[in-house]
Amino acid sequence: TMTACSTLASPVVTPFYMKVLAGKLVPIHFLSMMLSILNMIVVPIVVGLIANRVLYGHKKVYQNPAALIAVMLISLAGAAITLLIPLSAFGVWGTLRSGLTVGLVLLCATVLAKLIINIRLKKVSNWMDRVLPLVSMAGICLIIAIITARSADQLKTIGFAIILAAMLHNLTGYLLGFWLARAAKLDERDSRTVAIEVGLQNGGMASGLAMTVLNSAKAALAPAIFGPWMNISGSILANYWQRKKPRPQQ
Repeated sequence: TMTACSTLASPVVTPFYMKVLAGKLVPIHFLSMMLSILNMIVVPIVVGLIANRVLYGHKKVYQNPAALIAVMLISLAGAAITLLIPLSAFGVWGTLRSGLTVGLVLLCATVLAKLIINIRLKKVSNWMDRVLPLVSMAGICLIIAIITARSADQLKTIGFAIILAAMLHNLTGYLLGFWLARAAKLDERDSRTVAIEVGLQNGGMASGLAMTVLNSAKAALAPAIFGPWMNISGSILANYWQRKKPRPQQ
């Protein structure tokens, strides 16, 4: 619930705070940033929900090859139409075209994969659960590699400072999340959840905004470093808390 709420609020809250906190340092275009976040977060979520229903829906229509082929063709046609329409025709909403196009193509690929693997080859239905984490990890590694390569000179000069800042940012998030939750009378289990939610942030979205909205590989360097570090620290913290059972609420 917390992640869902923060994700839905991010298209408005993130540009607002960037405008307030960083507007004097770099030009921040509120609407452009909001649409970029919608393009990177909300559009994939909507497409993902549709793909999830197609993959794991129990109704007969989701097992019907003809219906799946229809969904695949509609998705492919939608992607083609969005590419053929001139970008100027979208007006201010042109930022969403790339995300919508990629989303429709991926939906088409998902349906095609189900047709081949689940229906034609009669393989297990949970194959996507095993494949997607690897795809996601590969994508994150690719993004980090690109950003690091483009900012290699800056990394050599200020790399230590950025790494230290990322570690402090992450640690502060854990501490504030946990102890403010405790101050709000949440039990220890819920406080741990809040700590993880606050300490782990969307470094991928931050890198994307830095590259697309700010047009700055330098700005993308910090979240590119923060992302791998938070995965390491989050895993350590989760393993520690897994071994240490929360105390019962008094």
